[in-house]
Amino acid sequence: QLIVDYDLEKRTIFDILENEYDIEITSGCYYLHAENASESQAEQLQLPDGAALFRLDRISYTLHEKPVYYQQRFYRNDKIVYRLRVDRNKAAGGSPSALPLSEISAEFLGD
Repeated sequence: QLIVDYDLEKRTIFDILENEYDIEITSGCYYLHAENASESQAEQLQLPDGAALFRLDRISYTLHEKPVYYQQRFYRNDKIVYRLRVDRNKAAGGSPSALPLSEISAEFLGD
């Protein structure tokens, strides 16, 4: 409700929350799913009913792990690839086999 009057083509939701409302985004969680398209989703994405979709749920948190923003997106599997980067950091005292996630990025594929 805080962002309804803002032009989201010109500003990000994070920018609005942090600069207009002083709500700092401190962390986030991504949930990656595979599911079949509903009739409505298939029509919107120009796919056959029941086609495989890639679903991404994202929750962003402010201080004290308070959820402040939720987003759910659906993608065609033939149009996107996600790359997850992990960095091994033995010097930080973590387990030698630990590979914490450091980056998630999307690559949109052409036709």
